[in-house]
Amino acid sequence: MNSEPRGKLAAKSALEAGMHRRGFLATASAAAALAGSGSAALFAADEPKVSDGLAAKLRGAAMIVVGKIANRKDGPTGLSFPPLWNLTFQIAEGEKLRGKWADEAVAAFTVRQELQPAFDEKKKYVVALRSPAGGKGNWQATAIELADEGNLAIARKMASLPLGWEWKDDKILSPWRDRGEGYWPKEAFATAAAKCAVSGRPSFAAGDIIIETEQILPADRHEFKNPFGDGEFQITVTNPGDKPVVVPALLKDGDKILWEESLVIFTADNPMVLPGRAKISSQLKPTTLGPKEKVSGVIDTLTLPGIAWPRGGSRVYFTFALGEQAADNFFYYFSNLHDAIREKRAGKK
Repeated sequence: MNSEPRGKLAAKSALEAGMHRRGFLATASAAAALAGSGSAALFAADEPKVSDGLAAKLRGAAMIVVGKIANRKDGPTGLSFPPLWNLTFQIAEGEKLRGKWADEAVAAFTVRQELQPAFDEKKKYVVALRSPAGGKGNWQATAIELADEGNLAIARKMASLPLGWEWKDDKILSPWRDRGEGYWPKEAFATAAAKCAVSGRPSFAAGDIIIETEQILPADRHEFKNPFGDGEFQITVTNPGDKPVVVPALLKDGDKILWEESLVIFTADNPMVLPGRAKISSQLKPTTLGPKEKVSGVIDTLTLPGIAWPRGGSRVYFTFALGEQAADNFFYYFSNLHDAIREKRAGKK
């Protein structure tokens, strides 16, 4: 077994992270060559529907930008079959649908397919991006699709919702849909712009805040078993400004912040929520942060339901989303150690 380096966030390259993190889409022309997958379906602009490709990537993208692929630089190619292509690029003439993408920012893209990814420098593309794990390195492009009418319509529709939410048959669904009807009282936040068609939960924006995530490292950390912790992460939400801000997506019950009712957590493109309340009180309110104020909470990913945890040892990547904002991180899951920890923590719930 290969050992992982010591340290809180001893970073491997952004390209390697892309290999482990998620499946990727290439352009509409190149994606057909992907092993075991195909290009995102294209739909007419007046009939946008959720596709299993592009829309799934947009659902978990903290940044959605429409623009031209510029200043492309190809990196090393993995000697596999199909080959693993690595490149970096910038986005020119970018229209920001979600997030505050900087024009000078550099993104990394990794895709395993037979043909080298090809982009027309004269055409615009829908680019979905996630933040680098631990906030270090380049942002990762998880989808690059031609910005035709159908894909643009899908991108605009998905960008109108918080991370993890989606459209299904013209209905809006949230990650809290499994809580069922009655989870959210009808009178609470009745003026919300969108609500989940099943649970009634309103959609909330995070606003002008910064969300960060940090691995919590145990005192008995072992370099070959749990060098990056045991699945616990500290989530910090900060008001970077000089005036108070209201954070609608960060809900409170009295003075207590309800992280489990506020965060959506992704792994392998699948949004999920922490075990929480079966029903919500109408007394919930948004969190207000003073100038430069920050609040933090601890999230235990080992309590997340529905994850197919790896056998042996492997990195597991997470996206922690609050409204339209998100931060990424990972830890090394070692089944001989963490299976028992999961069972022990589950017994305390």
